[in-house]
Amino acid sequence: MTFTQTYQKRIAALVMVVAMGFGFFSTLFVQPINAQVETNQLSEELLQMPEEQLRQMLIVLIMQLLQQISALQIQAVTNVVNESELKGEQDNNIATQNVHDKRSDKEDTKAVKCSINASKSVVQLGDRFEVDWYTDLANPSIIDNSGERGVKNSGERKYVAKELGSQRYAIGSSKHGIACSVEVEVVGLDAPAKINSFEAKLDGRSDKLSPYLFFLWNVSNVTSCSIIMNDGLLFSDLPSNSGKLLSRYDANEKYNVDFKKNNEIELRCQATNTRKDSTVREFKNVYMGADYNESYKSEYKGYIDERLFITTQNITKKEAYENCEKNADNNPDSELRCTWGGKLIYTNYDGKG
Repeated sequence: MTFTQTYQKRIAALVMVVAMGFGFFSTLFVQPINAQVETNQLSEELLQMPEEQLRQMLIVLIMQLLQQISALQIQAVTNVVNESELKGEQDNNIATQNVHDKRSDKEDTKAVKCSINASKSVVQLGDRFEVDWYTDLANPSIIDNSGERGVKNSGERKYVAKELGSQRYAIGSSKHGIACSVEVEVVGLDAPAKINSFEAKLDGRSDKLSPYLFFLWNVSNVTSCSIIMNDGLLFSDLPSNSGKLLSRYDANEKYNVDFKKNNEIELRCQATNTRKDSTVREFKNVYMGADYNESYKSEYKGYIDERLFITTQNITKKEAYENCEKNADNNPDSELRCTWGGKLIYTNYDGKG
């Protein structure tokens, strides 16, 4: 083989390699080239071509390959730019939505009107004060120490300071939460609670048929007072200095407490400063003669085997008891009980009362 033939064979092989490479890129990224031939056939044809023709073919193939590579680079850059523009547009949309949301939140906040005020910012334990409010919230509620309750859009409430420390009062709703609030500072006194005077006695208007008890008291540094008679509560949440008149009928019918010959009366008061001795007491005894107890009349009822057999108005307790006992003797095989003034005075279930 001559030198010329060997050189021509090398050029032909180079042309074939470039052509195969060009075909590989074309198949993956671009449209296939117009003339595709089998590898064996291409090799034979290239070997028979003149040297100059092989050179020209090699130059053309290399130029086409470079053009395809350049086109692919441009396409890749274009894709990156498009993706960047799309992401930028999405970011702009998100930012716009956030601005809109913030603007809506501000508009909602601006739309809410709420004010609440207390008549006193500092009060002593036991003092009374008022809280008033105005709001345009839908379905507003007031929140205080006792919980949450629905209220009108404007109004006022009266309070008594019962706990030491800062007490918060607020207006709000389930949608907006607490819209406005006010705090009241409740302070105590260092001075101890004191009962200055206490009287419990029969009132001058009393008679044998209708006795009255009169209570009068004066106290210092207390929140409230109660009156207890014969271990039964008569009055509670009483003011510091006042008086009360109680008839025997009211004691029996309203408070379920009966007058006795010797009545123990207790005045019990809660101290203003609960951090100190919280309760003060004073006792009085009011003696009522036999005439008051024996002359008082009330309603009498008798039951045999749980069936009402007698009802008598305006009868003394002694008369009612004697009548019930007589009926029990006449009905030894029956269960009998009797009441006077609404209270059980006799039963043969477990002995006489």
